[in-house]
Amino acid sequence: MKYLYLALLLAVLSSCRRNKFAEISGTATGFTSGTLIIKDQDGHIKFSGNIEDGKFDFHLTVDTIGYYTMRIIKISAMQNRIPGYDIYLEPGTYTIAAEPETARRYPAITSSSETQTELSQYYAIANTQNAAVAKGLQQYSDAINDKSSSTDDIAKARNLRDSLLNQQEKNKIRALATYVGQYPQSKVAAHILSQLDYESNADDCYPIYQKFTDEQKKTADGIEEGDKLNGLKKLAPGNVAPQLAGVTIDGKPFDPQMVKGKITLVEFWTADNELSRDVHSKLLHDSFSPLKTYQNFTVVSVSLDTDPKVWKNAVSSGGLTWINISDLKGDDSPNEKNWQATKIPSYILVDGDWKIIKRNIGFNVLSEELQDYMDKNKIK
Repeated sequence: MKYLYLALLLAVLSSCRRNKFAEISGTATGFTSGTLIIKDQDGHIKFSGNIEDGKFDFHLTVDTIGYYTMRIIKISAMQNRIPGYDIYLEPGTYTIAAEPETARRYPAITSSSETQTELSQYYAIANTQNAAVAKGLQQYSDAINDKSSSTDDIAKARNLRDSLLNQQEKNKIRALATYVGQYPQSKVAAHILSQLDYESNADDCYPIYQKFTDEQKKTADGIEEGDKLNGLKKLAPGNVAPQLAGVTIDGKPFDPQMVKGKITLVEFWTADNELSRDVHSKLLHDSFSPLKTYQNFTVVSVSLDTDPKVWKNAVSSGGLTWINISDLKGDDSPNEKNWQATKIPSYILVDGDWKIIKRNIGFNVLSEELQDYMDKNKIK
């Protein structure tokens, strides 16, 4: 009996060991040699293995079940900075058919993991919708990295690449909408949304989020997405902009009546942010600055600093002539939450009645957005 018990115990322990392994095998078309790297959500490398003659076969110990990032890299392209692939690891089997990393396509992954299978279903849709974009991105990336390219050619290629990257993000969001429509009970929808720039595309992402199951909305990702998207919904074009907490340089509370009738750029910044200071300089000194071009345009700068001396010195040394306010609460300021100012600097355009025109506007397209708005509304 004693020996039987010992044999059963060894069998159980052996089974536990086996059950911690993920068996990952597959092919990487076009690879002579390369590396497969898997990182956790904090960016720490958890596994690295060699690809030889376009084939690989690994056994990974999965200490923590969850989402990871996988990269499949050619030795000749080790410096390539294409983002990795989203993968869900748990004990089981994974068969991967990958194209060269430069193809920018999510690899075909067949797995015993139901969660990974759902991820693969989404990325198959995204691959289809981004097929043309992927080719264009590779073309412009090659031009940027070509040592024979002129400075002007590189600059043009970067602009075209950035435009395509924006289109790629839009296509991924459309793919998620299609995916949720096809698989309404998906258990990975909230995670997928967390990988997308849903804050900058709130108008498109909020309807998708509303279709999530209650289970998905209660996940850590779902809760965060719900909070942010509900906040961003209040900043939709046409809605009255939130109040601004704090006082001006001379100690007066801000009142939207101070800018009544003017198109206003509401800026969120900090004194130590170099990009903010660069924008201030352009607003003040560029020949085609909106401040010089449009008489019905002004700026309200909202500081997220905490030290009054630092804030006031930055306003003074920068020669900022427009309204400056702060509640000196830094990241704890209600302004940051109410206006969803999640990055510095952030810009939101409001009209003469303190209603949202557009949020998360890029300063580089501000003049274009202003001209478009003024033409539509016949404002000089």
